[in-house]
Order: sequence, then C-alpha cells, then structure tokens
Amino acid sequence: MLRPRIRWRAYAFATVASLAVASPAAGHGIGGRGDLPIPKTYFVWAAALAVAASFLAATVLWTRPWAARRAGGRLAPSWTATVLRILAPATRATGFVVFATVMIAAWFGSTDSSENLAPVALYVVLWVGLLWVSAVVGDVWRGLNPWDTLAIAVTRTPGPTPAPAPPDRSLVWSHWPAAAGLFAFVWLELAYVTPASPRVVAIALSGYTVVMLACAARFGRRWLQTGETFAVLFGLVACIAPIGRRDDGRIIVRMPFTGLATLVPRRGTVAAVLIVLGGTTFDGVSRTPWWGEQIRLTAGWERTGVNTLGLVTVIAIVAVAYLIASYLVAVIGHTDRHVSPARSIHTLLPIALAYSVAHYFSLVVFEGQTAWRLMSDPLGRGWDLFGTAGHTIDYLALTTTTIAVVVTSALVVGHIAGVVLAHDRCAEDVGGPRAAIAQLPMAAVMIGLTVTGLTLLLSV
Repeated sequence: MLRPRIRWRAYAFATVASLAVASPAAGHGIGGRGDLPIPKTYFVWAAALAVAASFLAATVLWTRPWAARRAGGRLAPSWTATVLRILAPATRATGFVVFATVMIAAWFGSTDSSENLAPVALYVVLWVGLLWVSAVVGDVWRGLNPWDTLAIAVTRTPGPTPAPAPPDRSLVWSHWPAAAGLFAFVWLELAYVTPASPRVVAIALSGYTVVMLACAARFGRRWLQTGETFAVLFGLVACIAPIGRRDDGRIIVRMPFTGLATLVPRRGTVAAVLIVLGGTTFDGVSRTPWWGEQIRLTAGWERTGVNTLGLVTVIAIVAVAYLIASYLVAVIGHTDRHVSPARSIHTLLPIALAYSVAHYFSLVVFEGQTAWRLMSDPLGRGWDLFGTAGHTIDYLALTTTTIAVVVTSALVVGHIAGVVLAHDRCAEDVGGPRAAIAQLPMAAVMIGLTVTGLTLLLSV
C-alpha cells in the first residue's frame, strides 16, 4: 500500500485532472446557452468519466478506511471557544431580530415579492446561503436559530441547548419530523403556484413556528436539535466543513468532508437527505423546456398538483436508485442490508451540496444583492434605513465563464467526494478485495447523478 503522502498527492492529481477534463467545455456555457464547442453529450460523459476515474483511483490508492481517523482533526486554540461563548448572546439576538423583521415584513409589508424582504430572506439567504456557510465554517445555525430562542420562553430552560437524545426507536427523537418539514419546504418552493407571495411566506413561517414551539413545550428544547428542519439540515451539512466542534465544546480543524465519516444517522436521516437531493433534482427538471411544456396549459391548483406529482416522482426515483444500490452493496459485501442505507447516506451530502451550488450559484449572487437593498426597506415602504435602498443589481458581477466554472467544479468535486467516501465506508464495513466490488453499485449511482445533474443544467 502506498504511503499516506504519496496517496494524497496521487488523489490530488486525480482531482485536478478530473476538473481539467470538464473545464474547457464548461467555460463556454452552462445554463442553456447551447454554444458548447463540442456536443453536449461529450461534455456530460467527460464529467462522468472523471467521477469514474476517481473511483478507480480510490480503489487503487488505499484499501483501509481513513476518513474517520482524520475527522478528529486537531484542536483549535482554546481561546476560540471562549470567543464563541462571549459572542453567543449577540449571535442569538441577531438571529431573533432578523426573524422578527422577516415576519413583520411578510405579514405587513408590500405584497410585491420584489419589494418585500421576506421571500428573498427565506429562499435565498436561509435555504441556500446558510446551507453553504454551514458547509464552509460549520453549524452556525445552532447559535442563530430563532425557534430555539423562542423556545427558551416556552420551556423555561435558558442557557445552551442540551445535547440531543441518543438515537433510539422513538419517532419523537428521530429525524422524521425534520424530513417531513423538508418535504413541506421543497413543496412550497417548487410545487406551490405562488411560493414567493409575502403573505404565503407569512402563513408558512407562522404555522411552522407554532408547530416548533408546541413540540419544544412538549418534549423540551433539545427536541429542536432532531426535529427542527433547518437545525437538522444545516447540522448534517456542517459535517462537510473543515471546522467542527467536539462534544466538550472545543473547536477542531479537520480535513474537509472527513467529518461525514463520523455522522451517526437516526431514523429518518436517509429520508431527509434523499428529499433534499431529490428536491434539487426536480428543481433542475422544472426548469427544462420539456417540463415547461407539461405545465404550459395549467394554472392555480392544477399546476400545483402537476408540480407535486413531478416532485414526488423525482424524489422517489432518486430514493429507489439509492436504496437499490445500498442493498446491492450489502449483498455483495455480506453486510447487514437493513442498515446499509444509513451507513452510506453521508456519501450523498457532498452531492446534495454540489447540486445546490450548481442550481443556485448565480441566484445567490444576483438575488443576494436584492437582499442587500431590501435591508434598508424590508416592508417596501420607501425607507432607507442603512443607505442601501438605492442599490441596483450588478448583472456584470459574474461572467458566463465564471458561472460555468463554478457550477461544473461543484458538480465534479461533490461527486468525487461522494465516491471517495463511499469507497472509504466499503473499506471499513467490507474490507479486503471484496470492498472494491461491493462499492460498484454506489459508484454507478454517483456517475448517474453526475450525468443527470449536468444534463439538466445543459437543458435549461
């Protein structure tokens, strides 16, 4: 077996080479421009081959698991934890003030979604922006979560949120409530006919707040760590970050993605991840000319119904493909097929993040500027509280080449990370020469997702 330093140099070379395969074509037009200098099918399959090459490289370069051992990282200076404790009250206050502002804007502000802060705050800043931040710097939502702040009054338990209950058979402490919340959110965003209506956002956030506080009152604040939709989603994605936190509160610095190897799934974790990945996939489907033709003659609740059917179908297809692959991994590797889906679910999180970046990168850059403007006038009343109300969107902030490079790089790197983590888990659970064969079904799913993601982007 190759020495660790040689292995990492070889892996880095394989990654760079994989990006090089995709970059020349990527620079000329992702997102439906249709001006690629080579046939689109060549471009898609080049990226798929890059992911396949990473699978072969992982199989050859190491045969023993390494990610879990690397996840411990090294301790950050002790003063970092002290700084975080000092900043905690200000962070919590910031999260609550922003939440209150968004709620007031949603209920009482302009009904024009382009002049109201609530829609962009929910769909761009929270759903996409904080997801990316969590993948880079860790679980910042734990300190911002306004529902946890409100739960202090409901449960009368101030101070840090108690550690979540250990995994058990109870649905109460599972991730199923969060999975249901995730489906409700992606349904609202992608299937409902007027998701950006400020009053719709107001009703959705108010209803969600009532449910969260009722559950916190019944089960305690710690329930929010396993049942609150965004706490679960951002907590899972935070395992990707190079910055983590130990059980004793100390900050650690680790290699990116290695934290995923130590993820302990609960009941419902698999469903939550598959809903996010399937929902983002449907977002790509819904932007294609083919889907536009399917809903062209529909309106109102009829369009909502067609979109709902499409959303459920795409999530089901993604889920079935993953479950079949995990079942085959268990059969080939002679492991427990009942726990195989949960054992490998962390391998899909880099892909879910990659899909998010690929679909929403330009949206965040441009609509994020709208949020900057609406900070000064959150209700659309003509205010200029912070001097930013006159800001206009700079559509030249990104070139098509920049968008293409970021989108392609995200998809390829995300899928390579998924393949490498899947290999590492097979090396841990199966071991020996059989591990290389056992991971083939999961590698096939990863390649299929690569092809699907790029095909959808090129079809827009």
